[in-house]
Amino acid sequence: MIKIFRRVRQNLILENKTSKYFKYAIGEIILVVIGILIALSINNWNEKRKTHNQLQGYLNGISKNIQSDTIEINIIKALRERQNLAAKDYVKYTYMDSMPIQLVPKIAPILGEQYLNVNQSGFDALKNSGYIANLQGTALEDAIYDYYSYYEEIHESETSLNNFIENMEAGLYDGEYEDVVIVYKVFASLKSPNEFSKKDLQKALKQLYNNSKMLGIMQRVASEEYFFVYDSLKTKGQKIVTLIKKEFDND
Repeated sequence: MIKIFRRVRQNLILENKTSKYFKYAIGEIILVVIGILIALSINNWNEKRKTHNQLQGYLNGISKNIQSDTIEINIIKALRERQNLAAKDYVKYTYMDSMPIQLVPKIAPILGEQYLNVNQSGFDALKNSGYIANLQGTALEDAIYDYYSYYEEIHESETSLNNFIENMEAGLYDGEYEDVVIVYKVFASLKSPNEFSKKDLQKALKQLYNNSKMLGIMQRVASEEYFFVYDSLKTKGQKIVTLIKKEFDND
């Protein structure tokens, strides 16, 4: 192509058609510029498409994380609700003479640590990639940060509750409350209730239901009716999934 243009220019010069030569040269320059602009435009389109596809990959990862988070949220919410009811039953029985051993398996898990753990791998990958800058100022960016910051607030509340339980639980195993261990052995299937006399078992149960530290734990758990935060987190997560789907529906 270049050789053809050069030959045309040479012929124009030889024919002493200078004005036509300059017009042709200008036209040739314009064509070259247009070609360069087209090439740059195609390159920019390819880069944008590449960025778009990579961003979509990161956001799809977040969407999958949130869908698995929803399962975990449902599990922890149901657990908290059961423990809240069991704790309320415990508090109720502290004012009664009847102390059912059947309640022990329901309250014992309260002493273990429970946390909601959401999968943040997709969010971390997006932040580390730098592609999150492409979402700056969008509703999707706001929704993503809102979801994970709200989760951190929930985690702080759970940490506060778990630390309180752990500190109170430490006093359950000193000499003053040694009879309580009998109840735990029964619950943990380390021993059968039949291995204890009815008198010893009732004594242990009475100690359990009149234990100030255990009562403190159960009163705290009975008052922790913040189940709505789990539903709020699910709602925030669903908003992200919807926005991501909408973002790439036209692809």
